[in-house]
Amino acid sequence: MAWKNHLTTWGRHFGPGRFIAAEFAVLVGTICCLAKVQNDTWWHLAAGRSMAETGQVMLTEEFSHTAYGAHWANYEWLSEVVFYQLYQAGGMPLLVAVCALSLMGACLLMWTLMQGRIEDRLVVAALALALIAPGWAVRPQAFSLLLLPLVVHLVLRERFPLLPSVFLLWANLHGAVALGLVVLAGDLLAELASGRRRRGRRVLYGLLSVGATLLTPLGLSYWPEVLRSLQRSQLNRVAEWQPPDLSVQYAVFWIAAIVFVSLAATGWRRLERPGDRTLVVVASLLLVFAVRSTRNIVPFALVAAPAVSRLIWPREVERRAVSLQAGWAGASARVLAFALSLVLAAVVIHHRWAGSPPPADWTPVSREAAVAIGRCDSPIYNHYNDGGYLIWFVPERKVFLDSRQDPYPVELVQAQLRAERTGEYRTLVDRYAIGCAVLRPDAAAVTALASTGWRVTYRDALWVVVEKPGS
Repeated sequence: MAWKNHLTTWGRHFGPGRFIAAEFAVLVGTICCLAKVQNDTWWHLAAGRSMAETGQVMLTEEFSHTAYGAHWANYEWLSEVVFYQLYQAGGMPLLVAVCALSLMGACLLMWTLMQGRIEDRLVVAALALALIAPGWAVRPQAFSLLLLPLVVHLVLRERFPLLPSVFLLWANLHGAVALGLVVLAGDLLAELASGRRRRGRRVLYGLLSVGATLLTPLGLSYWPEVLRSLQRSQLNRVAEWQPPDLSVQYAVFWIAAIVFVSLAATGWRRLERPGDRTLVVVASLLLVFAVRSTRNIVPFALVAAPAVSRLIWPREVERRAVSLQAGWAGASARVLAFALSLVLAAVVIHHRWAGSPPPADWTPVSREAAVAIGRCDSPIYNHYNDGGYLIWFVPERKVFLDSRQDPYPVELVQAQLRAERTGEYRTLVDRYAIGCAVLRPDAAAVTALASTGWRVTYRDALWVVVEKPGS
């Protein structure tokens, strides 16, 4: 029968290399589906809810009592609308699923940019995964991680007319559209280094792409606002915007950086195709950004893996790669093993998405905690990293501060950092008429405030509510 012959042919081509690659893809997809929901996820959802209710792009701060009414440069407004609509349609499982698809798509695009035999590419991809997976979360960054290798694909294939529309979408989804401009700059530098005279189309569509990033609700202020946000992140010492240190946590990154630089220095002259040089130049530029900020390690890895594969294995090796053939019995065993791994992955994902109780990061504020926080009649105090949870789960209470940081004066963030460092909260309490604090159980502020007569009115494993006497 024809179908049996086709199935037999396909099975015999499903050799050990392809089998391992397929199993690796299942592993990556499973990890993507387990991406964590973070503090930022909740204020993104709250902003999407506000825009759905008002029908207007949210560019004014309305979640806090310390900066209420201030201008908010909301670069992620479209992501927030998408997040909220997904959440409304299918709850957290649908939202996580879409982010997982974006993350998985980024990995697949990275894979298609690589060259060499399947076994060789798997080694590089596995090392890259060690850098990429820790940066996965249910945040708008998931869209940026997908669009970055997509832009690289379009540039390498010289599909320049498609770039402006991609940049238009990206600029409204997330401020990391700047990474796309790095790709365009790297491609132009590689073209200049090659001495080729095909720069006209690159410059034209590059300018159109830059212009497309200004077609957002922020208009001409988009890039000045992005620069101001980066400055605030440095001044406020936001962890993900700090340089990677020399600790064990970043050992894999530094090893990868050294290997990449060594290969680029020794193999640059052997690169004959312009696309290969573009990948190396773009990865080099992204490495500079990664050294300056841990947030950029994942984008670097997504481009560095294909660049490394092309530095190590030129196209001739890929052409000589031998297709691994095997008998029907071996192929059948691999197909069965692959099917079982798909079932196991589905069980693991279903257990997380539909389990009871739901994952802890999906319900970070219990109903009892929300009621206790809602009973606070005076302005509340909370930490920078906790504001997002309160904005979503206790919308009737305005927060003191949250991780958006852009709407808040740098002086306010610095004042909180100083209070947390010294244990002296009186200035903040008096200035903002704070009568209630919502803190983590291990927060130093719990002890500091209790020592001055504040009383604990609620406590669970995640939250403590402390009230000022007479408030």
